[in-house]
Amino acid sequence: MTQPISNTDFDHFQRDVESRDKMEGANADTDDRGDTDVQRYDTHSINMSTITQILEKISFNNSRREVLLEKLVDKIAEKNESPVLSIMPELLRNIRNFNGDNNKAKAWIESLNSVQELHNLPENYMLETARTRLIEGAHYLYPNS
Repeated sequence: MTQPISNTDFDHFQRDVESRDKMEGANADTDDRGDTDVQRYDTHSINMSTITQILEKISFNNSRREVLLEKLVDKIAEKNESPVLSIMPELLRNIRNFNGDNNKAKAWIESLNSVQELHNLPENYMLETARTRLIEGAHYLYPNS
């Protein structure tokens, strides 16, 4: 297996390519391509193992980028799976009003929790529903209700 290419090797490769491109531009006017081409490519030849290392590094980075992109898409998809409720459905008609009586508090909270689980409703939706069901003395347990 070849050794990984360093940034210094890549910089040298890039400079070699740039200088070759400059020379090709300067030699574009000449029609004689015999000895000049051989000499130009001999002096600016690039080690094939270096090119192979660069291509392997590019391939590795591309595959790594694809994996990271797939993970990002999966995370975004997970976030969008929760229901977004813009209108409150009438699923909660069976939740009774709560007046603050200690004897009924546990049953009332259990009914809220069971409806939330049954319909897979978000917590903030259930808190608002509970607030609207407070009456009499319990009405003062929650400010601004």
